[in-house]
Amino acid sequence: MKEITIQEIDDTISYEGYYWLSNQDEPQLVSGPIPKDIFKNLPFVIEANFLGENNSSINIKNIDGKYMVHVVNLKDLEDNNLTSQQFLSHHLVGVKMIKLVQYWEQGQPDEMLAGLTTLTPSWTAFAGFVK
Repeated sequence: MKEITIQEIDDTISYEGYYWLSNQDEPQLVSGPIPKDIFKNLPFVIEANFLGENNSSINIKNIDGKYMVHVVNLKDLEDNNLTSQQFLSHHLVGVKMIKLVQYWEQGQPDEMLAGLTTLTPSWTAFAGFVK
């Protein structure tokens, strides 16, 4: 997973996902290019998650007035380090479940486990919807 800027988001491909504006009660669904004009001062995007047709997962959070944008290409990851989860969607009309993947990294030796290393959760990425 790497950090990028809003300007680096590929606007030539189609995405599935959502964004949630600070003055709205519910998130807005996106199906197509990401509308970059939503990333302005007011109202601002609280959070957003998009999955591109090229399997790039983009997570955006507004933290203290700054957009933190992270992207990862899900097809480049090893399956044995991923777990998939689905969560009920309470705010997205027409969406039954939100799909996420969690990436696990090899951890440090653990004294509680006789010095053995274990996988530890590293990050979570948006993987689309179940409609």
